[in-house]
Amino acid sequence: MIKIDKVSKVYILKQGKVWRKRKIEIKAVNDISLQIEEGKITGLLGINGAGKTTIIKMLTTLLSPTNGRITIDNLDIEKDRKKIKTMINLISGGERNLYWRLTAYENLEYFGSLYLIPKKELKKRIMSSLDKVQLTDYMDIPVEKFSKGMKQRLQIAKGMINNPKYLFLDEPMLGLDVLAAKEMKKYILRLAKEEKKGILLTTHYLPEAESLCDYIYLIHKGSILAEGSPKEIKELYVDCFRCDIYIDNYNFNIKQKLLSWEEVMEFQYNETEKKCSIQSSKNILEKVIKAFIECEIKILDISIEKKTLEESIIHLLQNQEIKNNTCI
Repeated sequence: MIKIDKVSKVYILKQGKVWRKRKIEIKAVNDISLQIEEGKITGLLGINGAGKTTIIKMLTTLLSPTNGRITIDNLDIEKDRKKIKTMINLISGGERNLYWRLTAYENLEYFGSLYLIPKKELKKRIMSSLDKVQLTDYMDIPVEKFSKGMKQRLQIAKGMINNPKYLFLDEPMLGLDVLAAKEMKKYILRLAKEEKKGILLTTHYLPEAESLCDYIYLIHKGSILAEGSPKEIKELYVDCFRCDIYIDNYNFNIKQKLLSWEEVMEFQYNETEKKCSIQSSKNILEKVIKAFIECEIKILDISIEKKTLEESIIHLLQNQEIKNNTCI
């Protein structure tokens, strides 16, 4: 398990004229704690500048935390840096993390050699990795001739060359078409559920996070704003409950009855569709169904509006900005 315990990262910038420079502290990450478990996909979400890249750089040993402690399987990321590097790897979105003039095989051979993997073992790993991402038939073709999807699949093979226990996926679907993104999702799920890799995923495409992540941390201005499963995050968005009830026969008494309740904000009846649309301050579906039965209205179908992770996160971020502006 990866544990980040009360970690902060502060950058010191110098501003002003050459002879009158002053130091300014910028807190990119502010006292955060989180964990990444084996076999689970953990989402790290937030707008640009939230601190996600800084967190990944600290996890990959590219940056040292100013305060706090990071451990990977009880190994300290500062004291046991060499050993930790063999246990982790990073897969980024985009196309610029490969050598385009080299073939797929040569790319994996080069990156594998950086981990000092013996030649015989490295050859086996290269062929196995290429097979997993379905690039065996293209291994002798220069990467510059690959499509975006093929390049991204090769990046996954590159990220798996050292057989890491933990993977950091930074915008892995960036630039992929619908079919390539679908295949990528399947592979990420297989890595977590079948190969038991611990995965940290950053993405701006929230439906992707909702379908993949077991647990989510929402980062805002270097701090954790919310955390929980996608379902738990969605439940933090308390707006209103909406449902459509399709009926066989209409009775005008139902409108009067429902609008007399304090929770009901709106009631509309569409005669063409034979649909009653109800909006309330909380979930009162059971009470509504009982009222329809009492008014002798036959219910044919019920459709409940489902809140998305995207709606919930936007709501949380907007509320936080309002609070910050109020404090100022």
